[in-house]
Amino acid sequence: MSFRKSLVATTAIVAVLATSACQTTNRDIGRVVGAVAGVAIGSAFGQGAGKIAAIALGGVIGGVIGDMIGSMLDEQEQAQVSRQAGQALGSARDGETITWSNPDSGAAARITPVSTGTAERRVAIVRDRAVQAPASLEVLGETWITDKSANLRAAPTTEAAVVGGLKAGERFQAIGRVAGSDWIMVGRNNRTIGYVYEPLVRKAPSVQTASTDLDQLAVTDQRVGLTQSRDLDTMLADARTSAAAGSADSTNLDDLVVEEVAATTQCRDMRMEVSKNGENATEQATVCKSGDGMWEII
Repeated sequence: MSFRKSLVATTAIVAVLATSACQTTNRDIGRVVGAVAGVAIGSAFGQGAGKIAAIALGGVIGGVIGDMIGSMLDEQEQAQVSRQAGQALGSARDGETITWSNPDSGAAARITPVSTGTAERRVAIVRDRAVQAPASLEVLGETWITDKSANLRAAPTTEAAVVGGLKAGERFQAIGRVAGSDWIMVGRNNRTIGYVYEPLVRKAPSVQTASTDLDQLAVTDQRVGLTQSRDLDTMLADARTSAAAGSADSTNLDDLVVEEVAATTQCRDMRMEVSKNGENATEQATVCKSGDGMWEII
């Protein structure tokens, strides 16, 4: 995987472009407007923790897609294309092209995963202080479901303290599998809350969920799309925001710890072709799966 692309979108850039737009290109404006518009999309869905998660998702969608195609697509199209890309990366075979189109505007996109491999990386996790960090992790970034009620442990062993539990039939965020073990790292609201014994759980079947159910999606990992690499401060801030918004979440925000751990994760080279109003753009990138289900451009 030879192609590497790094994207950075910060509040400072937004402020500069907002005050000096006449000195920027359409591509630059598209990048920042895309990020801001993405936040607007997210804020239209969900309440409480669900609304916060949707806002975060919309923001990263707008930023990444906006950078790639400038001002070719509007914010809603950007969000749809990014989600379509996330779904393609999660299920399409190498060389298989997934298409998207908007018949109202004539916009169209073709997303093609080109090659697939694995990479040894340091990935960021946010955890409750009572939960131990794993020595090494196999990243999953999937929604799993319990077959029966199960304890959550502070460490990947039956000797560890019980720090919570999952109900029978409960869907949850499977951040990853502890390397060389039968334990799954469990996430909720962008943070690790414990470990569950793998024989008690399984990968959940895909479901089509209406936007009105985004509160429930925020508690699992139904975030699908592209994002730029996120630093530790950003990861911690997202987790604190989500925890603070969850009415049933009693987490002390000072008890959250962010750090990088050794991990093996799936990475794919992808090509995206976008067209609208006679304009065409092609972008290539290497993306790697993250524990929250998003694909990070590296």
